[in-house]
Amino acid sequence: MKVICAGDSLTYGYGVSHNQCWVSLLKAENSYEIINKGVNGDTSSSLLNRSHQDIIALKPSHAIVMCGTNDFLMGGSAHRTFDNLKFLYEEMANNSIKTVFLTPPPVYPSLAKEQWSSYINYANVNIKIKELGELISFFSKANAIKSINLYEIFQRLCDEYSQFYSDGIHLAAKGHLLIYNSLKALNIFD
Repeated sequence: MKVICAGDSLTYGYGVSHNQCWVSLLKAENSYEIINKGVNGDTSSSLLNRSHQDIIALKPSHAIVMCGTNDFLMGGSAHRTFDNLKFLYEEMANNSIKTVFLTPPPVYPSLAKEQWSSYINYANVNIKIKELGELISFFSKANAIKSINLYEIFQRLCDEYSQFYSDGIHLAAKGHLLIYNSLKALNIFD
């Protein structure tokens, strides 16, 4: 079994050591070949553009896909991002690749304003992440696709929110562990 983990910096593991990234945690726990194809700064459009080279050509049995935060940080819409992910799913399904969708976790606005840009409306970014999660959840149920809405999981932890983030956008080791545990609970390879 070969698994491709595709997405942006949240998949790549920006801001944490290599062994703390959720992809590395998944790799350490399984005997499967697990390949990290996360790219810092990636959007759903660029993921779709590189999908043949980074996913299809590698002939995986599964692909775990998480993307969208950068789309929204740059003002993109939830529907456009969802359309790109839907096209990506169709491409993978046509190549017999089982897809698992992860909705990105929310951004942590006050920390993101402090660490990144004070000009971005992070509350609006979170609205779009929430909307993307709803679209993916509906699509996943309708098509029997496994998915995890990380936005909802992280929102439930609002009292402890800050300890999961390194800079308001990227996750600390505890945030990556939460993603890994969520994937483990889903039994994605069944």
